[in-house]
Amino acid sequence: MVNIPLVTFNKGEITPLADARTDVDFYQGGCRHLDNYIPVIYGAAVRRPGLKFVYDSTAAIGGTNMSFSDYLENKILDHIFKSPTSAYTAPTTMYLALSTTAPGDDGADKTEPVSMGYTRKAMTAASWGAAAGGVITNSAVVTYDPSTGTWGVITHYVLMDASSAGNVLAIGELDAPKLIEEGDILTFAIGSITITLD
Repeated sequence: MVNIPLVTFNKGEITPLADARTDVDFYQGGCRHLDNYIPVIYGAAVRRPGLKFVYDSTAAIGGTNMSFSDYLENKILDHIFKSPTSAYTAPTTMYLALSTTAPGDDGADKTEPVSMGYTRKAMTAASWGAAAGGVITNSAVVTYDPSTGTWGVITHYVLMDASSAGNVLAIGELDAPKLIEEGDILTFAIGSITITLD
């Protein structure tokens, strides 16, 4: 490769196949390797700025123990004390919903994201471990689809008995509110969804 003075780098990196082509304009305005520098239109190459870690958009989240809703508490009490006339049949599939507001024990004030890739996530018997010591936790990862827009700041998660509408069964609060923006993937790791009876 011919050594000639380089006073501009705005042509970027040049293929080795162009070695010795000093007659080509690009040759005198480029270089073989340009690591951690950015060529600018005026000719200079400036150092690439550092990156700031904001948060891991795919990081798993967790929350507080979920508490039963008034609806489920009443169903259980009737099932125990008024069975068989008021026997409760648990749904075979429950659905984990997200909320940007704090739902009450009566299930009111729940605000779920609307569209933008959001759907409740199904949880079956296989999603839970065996209860022990009055505690049951999820034994499978729960992962939402990538958001196609901003879902807002998620603060709570809710177990429902239907994929849409339905009744609130249990309510939990995230350890920390989480902003979900376009492309983010929200995940509950194994053991991060906990329901306790004492």
